[in-house]
Amino acid sequence: MLTYRDADHAARTIESDGGDDAHTLSAKIRHEVQHATQALADRTHRAEALLRDYAGHARDDVKQAGRRATRVVRANPLPTALLALGAGMILAAFLVPKHNA
Repeated sequence: MLTYRDADHAARTIESDGGDDAHTLSAKIRHEVQHATQALADRTHRAEALLRDYAGHARDDVKQAGRRATRVVRANPLPTALLALGAGMILAAFLVPKHNA
């Protein structure tokens, strides 16, 4: 991230030669802006690469958890079905409105 210190350094570099004409000053400003833009682009690309890496790891973890769950269900079909039935009954008890007659 570009910091205040980076901007301050650029400003001090530009103002260090107080006797420059407008053309030279413009060139210095252009150079500092290009430098700042490049630094920002580099950091953006690094952040993008990190996010893609994290997303890839997360996708792999979810796939692995799904495969593990499938193995557990296949190895224990009856207990899994009973567990699902119990969870469904608990959810129904909370979600289905009760009618008082």
